[in-house]
Amino acid sequence: MMKKILTYLSFSFMLFSCDIDKMLPDAGGVTFVLLNATNNNYENAKIYIGALKNGVFIKTDSILVPTIVSNENGTIFINGIKYARTVAIPPFSEHWNDGSGWLPNLNKINIISDKGTFLLQLSKDRKLFFYDFNFPRSKYFNDASITLYIDQDVIRERK
Repeated sequence: MMKKILTYLSFSFMLFSCDIDKMLPDAGGVTFVLLNATNNNYENAKIYIGALKNGVFIKTDSILVPTIVSNENGTIFINGIKYARTVAIPPFSEHWNDGSGWLPNLNKINIISDKGTFLLQLSKDRKLFFYDFNFPRSKYFNDASITLYIDQDVIRERK
């Protein structure tokens, strides 16, 4: 009887002393929808995640984006502008939740800083920092979808 009580108390102490959020897996990760209104295809684009420390971006993880097709193949019209849609969900890997989203290792960021952000790098000269976040970590990563618009003169996040 005493052994059962001690086991129960030990388990209860461990459960309540741990950060429950770190123990439970996410339902899903984050996916990216890229809407391209330019005449350019973008190959080898990357999306990075990283820490912001003293105004400097420190990359901690990245994914390669499928070819972003030009608006010539577009089927979406927004305010009279034709967009082609590309969804960034690579095949399953250790950073992807069975194809349902990117699960970057947020601990790598949190070790460096309590602030993080994403970076879309289309080419050496075309890039966009988007979705700044703070720790404790944002619930935004649970089954989130971030839409980015690529226009001739600007890349922007849907607000």
